[in-house]
Amino acid sequence: MQKNIPFVLLILLAAAFAGTASAVLVSNSLERYAASLLDDRRFAALAPLQHALSPTTLEESLAAVQETMLNSVVVLVDEDMENTTQSPFIPEKKLVHGGGIIVSADGWIVTTRAQLARYADERGGYSGFSIVRDGEIFVVEKVVEDTQTDAVAIRVEGAQGWTPVELAESDEVFPGGTVFGIGSLGEVYVASLMNREVQDEDAIVPAEEPSAVWNISESLAVGTPLLTGQTRLFGFVDSEGYAVPAQAIRSFIKQALRGSIITHAALGVSITDLSHLSSLSRVVTQGYSEGALIITPAGERTATVQNGPADVAGLTDGDIILSLDDVRITAETTCADILATYAPGQQVTLRVVRNGEVKDMQVTLGTWEELVY
Repeated sequence: MQKNIPFVLLILLAAAFAGTASAVLVSNSLERYAASLLDDRRFAALAPLQHALSPTTLEESLAAVQETMLNSVVVLVDEDMENTTQSPFIPEKKLVHGGGIIVSADGWIVTTRAQLARYADERGGYSGFSIVRDGEIFVVEKVVEDTQTDAVAIRVEGAQGWTPVELAESDEVFPGGTVFGIGSLGEVYVASLMNREVQDEDAIVPAEEPSAVWNISESLAVGTPLLTGQTRLFGFVDSEGYAVPAQAIRSFIKQALRGSIITHAALGVSITDLSHLSSLSRVVTQGYSEGALIITPAGERTATVQNGPADVAGLTDGDIILSLDDVRITAETTCADILATYAPGQQVTLRVVRNGEVKDMQVTLGTWEELVY
């Protein structure tokens, strides 16, 4: 059963979190935020605001999430809407058609295609909507879509001193943990994380294709953003009701904020995850229960993209990739998870098992958008 926390009472709290307190938080975070944007290898947090105390109870987490909603959640409305409001939300349901999470102090928001479906235009973009934050309407300046997931980044005009939400790290979420779904009208849905799994776990997929998702205890609307109890962005609900973790969109958000062309690092090889397979013989798995087995999809001639990074490096059918730059591929950390922390053109050391022999191989990563599987 969904637990719905009414947002109406939060109006009384809005003034308490505005003005000086908000300015201090933003001011203190700007230097750390700028530093994080310059870190290409580990984009650890978009806006590492320091919390004095981490929530320890459900009630404390709810209070923290509600505060974050006041400061860092926006709603989407038709751009011709004439009536503004003086409250932190639009009270009339018919006026609200989606929502998003603030990820930068200067007006970048992250949402999903599902939230923007109403505003899809014939040119393949989005138009005809505005952003409302704290009762004020903002004009949309730019919309950037991820090429690999359903994430969309939006930049608005005239934003200053907004309070961003940081992304959750993979090691702070676990089965049985609690996440909070945020509705466009301020509803809070409490859900539990069930387990992390690989979609179509028996499938052979490109090594860089995000496939690891979380089962959650509640059925939530497609595109619903999920926050942790520490008010970090955990991820979004996909079209099948799974939670796609923020790790899958970390690289995209970083590139959008920097104004870069959206690209994703790629190996150019098809794999299957040994952590989720028990039917393969020990001859094929070479005695390993973790790692990425390179295998040719049915109907294809080879597992590697011709002249792609893996092909050039000499990877071949039957090889098992154990790690990338000493980061092990496990049931919790997939090959795609690790590749998401790299950029095209970077060199990575793969630890590979071939015919029982472990060797290190150097690979210069390619661009996923340019590969043809």
